[in-house]
Formats: sequence, C-alpha cells, structure tokens
Amino acid sequence: MKKQTQPGFFDEENRLAKLTKKKDPLVKLSLKIKWEKFRPIIERAMKKETRGYGGRSPYDYIMM
Repeated sequence: MKKQTQPGFFDEENRLAKLTKKKDPLVKLSLKIKWEKFRPIIERAMKKETRGYGGRSPYDYIMM
C-alpha cells in the first residue's frame, strides 16, 4: 500500500501540465464555455441556509 503524503509545492501545477499535454477535454471546454453565465442559476440551485459562524468557507460553485 502506498503511503499518502502531503502534496508538494508544484504537484498541482505539474499535474495540470500533464493533463494539458495529453489534450485534456476540459481545457477545450473551458475555452468554449463561458462558465460565469451559469453562476446565477447554480447559486440559486445550491443555496444553503447558514447554520452559524465558523467552519471553512464554501467552495466556489463554478469550480465544483
């Protein structure tokens, strides 16, 4: 079993570079689709009631 380690400083950048080199279809999609147009619709659909202060801040809905 491989031991899980904390990601290094450039791990994310290197992973994205490898995906781009392999012609990742998400790169093409992000060039064609204006994701910000969907923000109002997604935010209405994903709206949650706040349960108080504390905890981590929510992820950006467009990113998800």
